[in-house]
Amino acid sequence: MAKTYTVEKFDYHMAEVEIIDKRVKDYLINVGYARWSKAYFTINRTLTMTSNIGESINTTLKAARELPVSSLLEYIRQLIGRWNVINQKKAIESFTDFGKKYDTMLMDNLELSHQMKCPPTRHMETKLIKANVF
Repeated sequence: MAKTYTVEKFDYHMAEVEIIDKRVKDYLINVGYARWSKAYFTINRTLTMTSNIGESINTTLKAARELPVSSLLEYIRQLIGRWNVINQKKAIESFTDFGKKYDTMLMDNLELSHQMKCPPTRHMETKLIKANVF
């Protein structure tokens, strides 16, 4: 219950607890849901809900999971590419001043990101060799 993000799932689990022992439910109500439940947490949960990129990708890939591996990898590559373009556009349009320390960190990371390389997989190397690309 504490880890669910939606009120619907929380209420489902709370009903299960009530079936097991109503005293536990009464105790949890008295403590206050906002003190221990993500679904009822009163502070902005954006960082909590989006900090795990794996969860975001898993949710997005539900429909693509049935694809063959090479198609799935291409789908993931395109998905992350789209996310990067969207996030870069938002960042460029942002006029927030983070301060010298964070601006320096962002510029350093941007410079390093331009040096990143993604080598082809062995499967792709084989295809490229057969196609006389190398």
